[in-house]
Amino acid sequence: MNKIAPTLIFFLFVTSLLSEEINKNKQWIVSSPDRKIEVKIYQQKNKQKIDELFYEVFSVKGKQTNTIIERSPLGIVRKDQQFAQNLTFISSSKLNVIDEKYDMLIGRQTAFRNHANEMEFTFQNPKGALLKIVFRAYNDGIAFKYVFPEESKKTYTVKKELTGFKFAVGGKAWIQPYDKPSQ
Repeated sequence: MNKIAPTLIFFLFVTSLLSEEINKNKQWIVSSPDRKIEVKIYQQKNKQKIDELFYEVFSVKGKQTNTIIERSPLGIVRKDQQFAQNLTFISSSKLNVIDEKYDMLIGRQTAFRNHANEMEFTFQNPKGALLKIVFRAYNDGIAFKYVFPEESKKTYTVKKELTGFKFAVGGKAWIQPYDKPSQ
């Protein structure tokens, strides 16, 4: 009996070290249907040892991988909660294949296909509030959105969006122009 206790303690110690190491490197990848675009979502500690959420986007051609969007932050701050630091990963959905066709009434091209792979990642902030981030990888790009899954008729105010887009040097992009707010 005395030999079992030290072995069990050692096993529990090694298991806790391994699980801590795995948690340090949490990352998830969503690939496009043709597997030529990949988005990597991951958590990383900053200099103050605070977990933050990031993403990167890559173009994959055979064995060659090119960075499209370099390490860029994810996060959002509401008036009542922050969803930017020390988020705990809760779950990820199964891969959802989106394959829809639709027609536009006007334009040079009227038939379109919405084809992507989608995954939803759920995180919890230190106060227990949930945030879902839904990522889609298309054959020609990516998209993502923040979702607050709580059910409430209450109005929430977003104070700050921390999402960044650090395009790789020499990269090219098409971005929809926008009007500056008048307020």
